Amino acid sequence: TTLHANDTATAITRLNEMGIPPYLVGSSVVGVMAQRLIRRVCPKCSSTRVVDPEKDKLACNHNISTLKQANSIDLANNNTDNLCPICNGTGYKGRLGLYEVMKVNDNIRELIMKSSTADVIRESASENGVKSLLDYGLDLVKQGLTTIEEVERVCLLDD
Repeated sequence: TTLHANDTATAITRLNEMGIPPYLVGSSVVGVMAQRLIRRVCPKCSSTRVVDPEKDKLACNHNISTLKQANSIDLANNNTDNLCPICNGTGYKGRLGLYEVMKVNDNIRELIMKSSTADVIRESASENGVKSLLDYGLDLVKQGLTTIEEVERVCLLDD
């Protein structure tokens, strides 16, 4: 089924908010997947830049040294002479999926039965190797497939 939730852990707690008792959730859910679409940077007109430690703290914290940069053109001045033939000056062409998949194991099931918060479930899932949407997005940034700005736009970041 489909739920409106920010990640896999909040999908579990969302079921509780909808009035489903924890024992039913724990006994029937075997896995949860969260997904988001993110724009793919244009392969023709994008550029690469070095990470600025002051400006790109997220990239620095995840050991990313270079970033792709989308070259979008402001069409307000009606100058369409130098538009990229691939992306039409948007800087992006196509989409990529970000995925977070959490298997409901015995540990997660126990947390569900205790009506634990999404933060507690998320931490336990992370300890069991679940890659978050943010981590998946940062892997795509490292591969040069999208921009750090796209990941920051799509993923909910802690302040």
